[in-house]
Amino acid sequence: MAKDYSGLEINDPEIKLIESKFHPKTLRKRQYLLKAGKLSKYTAFITKGAMRQYCVDDKGNEKIVQLYIENYWVDDRASLTATEPSEYNIQAWEDTEMLIITPQRFPQHCIASYLGITKETLSRLRRQTLY
Repeated sequence: MAKDYSGLEINDPEIKLIESKFHPKTLRKRQYLLKAGKLSKYTAFITKGAMRQYCVDDKGNEKIVQLYIENYWVDDRASLTATEPSEYNIQAWEDTEMLIITPQRFPQHCIASYLGITKETLSRLRRQTLY
């Protein structure tokens, strides 16, 4: 058994499950996890280093909207959930080590079943909210 900083006990099977889902990734200073205009594919947990999330205005000025340090989660949740290109850049501020995971997506029929509706109704509702 291991204890994390929250005091929760994590047993060996749980550690193995976590390790099977997350993959290590290293970014050097100024490398990008995500560039504006690209689809966000990952959620990352920073184990060492720091990152920033920013956008660039029409005049070319950078506006930092979020700073991330060790033990923080990093992603562009809007891009991940809407599966639309991001308006943000996420860049390593210094050499950064992280654990990344690809969000799990559920098939439409599973979501519909969970909501208690048919997959056709869900499809229609999704189209209505997009247009």
